[in-house]
Amino acid sequence: MKQLGAWLGCLVCVCGLWACGDDDGGSTTPDTGTPVDGGTPVPPPPRDMGMREDTGPRDMGMREDTGPADTGPADMGMPDEPCDRAGETEQLPCGMCGAQTRFCTSDMTWEYGACEDEHGECNAGDTGSIECGDMMVDARCTDECLWAPLDEMVVCPLPLCTDPLPLAGRMGETVSIDLDTATGPAGPLDLGLGCGGADGLDPAMRPPQIVVALTVPGSATSTYGIDFTMINDGTDVEFDTVVQLREDCMTPPVGSGTGVPGMPAPGCYDDTPDPMTGMTDFRSSGRFAARGGDTVFLVITGFAYGGMPPMDRTDRGMGRLDVTVGAELRPPTLTMATVQSSSEETTFTLVGGDPDGDAATVRVTFLDAAGMPVDLNGDMVIDGFDDVFRVLPTEVTAMTSFTTTIVEFGAFLDGQIRGAMATRARVTLVDATGVVSAPLTVDIAFVTTVGFGAACDAMNVCRSPLACTAGTCQASAAVTAACGAAMAIPLTGTPATGSATGALLPGDGLFNAPCTTTDGTEALYRVTVPAGAWDLVASNQVAGTPMGTDTVLYVRRTCADAESMGACADDAGGDSRALVVVQDAMPGDYTIFQERFGRTADGMMTMYGLDVRLRPVLAAGAACDPMGVMNRCATGTCPMATPVCPPAPTP
Repeated sequence: MKQLGAWLGCLVCVCGLWACGDDDGGSTTPDTGTPVDGGTPVPPPPRDMGMREDTGPRDMGMREDTGPADTGPADMGMPDEPCDRAGETEQLPCGMCGAQTRFCTSDMTWEYGACEDEHGECNAGDTGSIECGDMMVDARCTDECLWAPLDEMVVCPLPLCTDPLPLAGRMGETVSIDLDTATGPAGPLDLGLGCGGADGLDPAMRPPQIVVALTVPGSATSTYGIDFTMINDGTDVEFDTVVQLREDCMTPPVGSGTGVPGMPAPGCYDDTPDPMTGMTDFRSSGRFAARGGDTVFLVITGFAYGGMPPMDRTDRGMGRLDVTVGAELRPPTLTMATVQSSSEETTFTLVGGDPDGDAATVRVTFLDAAGMPVDLNGDMVIDGFDDVFRVLPTEVTAMTSFTTTIVEFGAFLDGQIRGAMATRARVTLVDATGVVSAPLTVDIAFVTTVGFGAACDAMNVCRSPLACTAGTCQASAAVTAACGAAMAIPLTGTPATGSATGALLPGDGLFNAPCTTTDGTEALYRVTVPAGAWDLVASNQVAGTPMGTDTVLYVRRTCADAESMGACADDAGGDSRALVVVQDAMPGDYTIFQERFGRTADGMMTMYGLDVRLRPVLAAGAACDPMGVMNRCATGTCPMATPVCPPAPTP
């Protein structure tokens, strides 16, 4: 199932300054150009700063190769080198990461073609010297045919970072800069995991990049909200832009984000959904925070499609960056936090708020008994990727003060916490621009989850969304209201059927399916099964649910009791829509829950149709449907040849 795009808008993935905006390691290889014959690089010519009156192509500082053109293969072979089979061809590497074809002629000797598709700046394995900042250093040509210092501890600045496009912000005003990423070099900056589709791509296959250095106005003791957008008449509508925010041009932001459904990589701004229409604009926009006097870097590029964008998009082109510096920001506050973990769910309870009314995310760092961060994700490295980020419920994000609970269903996070031997948690609130609260460090409560009607106390905690009332797990007020509002679907006709249609809106849900993750809103329906022998069948594999919609259906006998489960179904037979069957349904009321896998993306709706029917369960000797659609035999499978229910098997 596809990762959902659920936390669009001003979502936050923070590493110090950084905030993620509306969607989803740096190369140390210097851009020093192509060496002349003999392996000695030529210094770059003066850089063209791309002023508005300069309408010619931008000079990105590439070095000139003044030696003779290398048009021959890297290995021309011995004269009349023999081969075994006439007509045989082979592909060989050559030159600057190019390729050449050799062909076995009728004379049984190899004939070599030209070296083609060279995209490096040197021949792999060559050595020489390169400019590194204001000095020359010994260098080697890597397997990717790029120059790199022999000393791996030496990091050379890239021209993109030593000479970025300058932009001075103005308080309360919008400033703009025009650019053309097609004039930049092909992907020298690695945007890291989860930003712009360039994961693992050869730098030569990444789209070209340009860096804008934004100087933030204001006081060095104050933090300001900064809005930027490329959704304007200066940016081609087909230009699928990606913007990454950096404190240091050479260093990508570090933190968690990828691996969480719908949460983009930190500091990464990709697509922008329209909250009114739900349509996606592939140009980037976002919001972040920075201190007055700081310089922040915006890496502007296109989404990396591996060199083949869709017909209606491009990964490079003309654009305009509009930046507005707003008022001084005030940090959110966190006055109380609890973390409870069981084998069924992990729960974060928060009391706090934000005077600016834009708290967005909770960040949790898990600690060991000594108070040190743990390797939560098991990658043998303790870093920001071990932090857990969870979006705050939409109903509290605009409040200046709130009490809220976030539930992580399932055993996965609990298993990570216990496996890393975490005993404490450092909890921080983050607002929509990345401003953080003072942290609170609390002990993790390892509890047992109990169900509807069970006795509850501090160590025996009611399963969400139940509440501990007078020492017993009962439905919360919100659950009682939701169950009471379930829409009745009358079942009429022979066999009895009923139907409904609706839409799931973005937001947080109260319930979660037992067979998969359903964090979003849900629609509840009530049906009554009469006395008799019936299967209760519910399906959204109908015209009202668009093909490809990833839906989930589950049924409960008691709406508020998760343990009164009748059945749960996710994908069925290659169809991401769902069909759920309660066999031999007892008489009485049932609640059918219609949900989406994960959650519905902000700015979107999930349309669905729902058909419900009672399938008769037949006794031996009754005429039956061999396909099992119209009815089912209680005594076995309905034979195709003689469609009559067989006798009950002999004990």
